[in-house]
Amino acid sequence: MLKVGDRAPNLKVSDWVQGEPTNIDKEIGKVVLVEVFQVNCPGAIFYGMKKATEIYKKFDRKDVTVLGFATAFEDYGLNNLENLKAMLYDGKVVGDTKEKLGAWGGLENGRLKQKIPFPIARDSLTNPPAVYSSFYNMGEYAETFNEYGIHGTPSSIIIDRKGVLREITFGSGYDQMKAVKALVKEK
Repeated sequence: MLKVGDRAPNLKVSDWVQGEPTNIDKEIGKVVLVEVFQVNCPGAIFYGMKKATEIYKKFDRKDVTVLGFATAFEDYGLNNLENLKAMLYDGKVVGDTKEKLGAWGGLENGRLKQKIPFPIARDSLTNPPAVYSSFYNMGEYAETFNEYGIHGTPSSIIIDRKGVLREITFGSGYDQMKAVKALVKEK
């Protein structure tokens, strides 16, 4: 099991949906924030992506790389490539995200108010090892989600300039900005 202090492995990417393809090994020398979300997770879109966008806008690209990473560990019919593209390209959201963001003021004319400005990749889904097969519905296994031991979305993966995993957090109450600022100061 991967733990804080280990070298951060590359993300297992099935598709780059927005921005230039990259990976952890290509970002050595920069602090990396990977914001993990599901299309059908209103908290991840409303809170996680908002915080990641603030970090993206605050820091110079030579110091910090922000990546969005769409995964699926449930609701596979909604957390799919088609709905991810619709969200990124047209601001269209589905399911719980559409319902909650409408109530929370995150939509304008039924679409996301703010465009996500940083690169977005999609987790590779494969058949799970036998030990997991009864847990994962539809027989899919989100490779990066599981390799990093993520518990749900929104989650943040923070990697230092040397490519070392420094934090994995779950939930919307964490201050990623503070963690990224501290790592940017490390040389």
